[in-house]
Amino acid sequence: MDSDQVDWLVEQVDALLDWDLPVGRPRALPLDTALVMVLFGLRHNLASDVLGEVFGCGSTTVERYREEVEPLVDDVLTPLYERVRDPARRDAVLVDGLVVPVGERDDVDGLFSEKKGFCGQNVQVVANLAGRVVDVGDPCPGVSTPPIGAPVSSSVTVPEPWMRSRTC
Repeated sequence: MDSDQVDWLVEQVDALLDWDLPVGRPRALPLDTALVMVLFGLRHNLASDVLGEVFGCGSTTVERYREEVEPLVDDVLTPLYERVRDPARRDAVLVDGLVVPVGERDDVDGLFSEKKGFCGQNVQVVANLAGRVVDVGDPCPGVSTPPIGAPVSSSVTVPEPWMRSRTC
């Protein structure tokens, strides 16, 4: 996101949230910094203690801000996402998958990819022919889902003509 988009998002979230209350303990971070921290953490999948070190606050503060700000970001951006996604779904699409590295996780089997040589989850991405991302599926457990079967088994919705032209 560029700085204008972040400024717009701060304005939208600020309208939904009373960040700087006149009573009580002041917040560790101003809203714009807290929002950038949450977005940075989402983008780079960083742990709360790492974000706390980078932004100069405690990990519990990071977790509290994530719980408070993430749902509001979702509320603000979901209508925009739907407005872009719906017309794009009527266009021709490209579907591809990737293995997102997640590291080894306790009590989770099936994450290691023999082909890639690391632990990860399969994510399917749908884009229009201009290369704009239209939809991204939820991560699928395991990484051996075949590309043709993955859109059907994940949360990605692909247009009907595409579905009729492929068999799983």
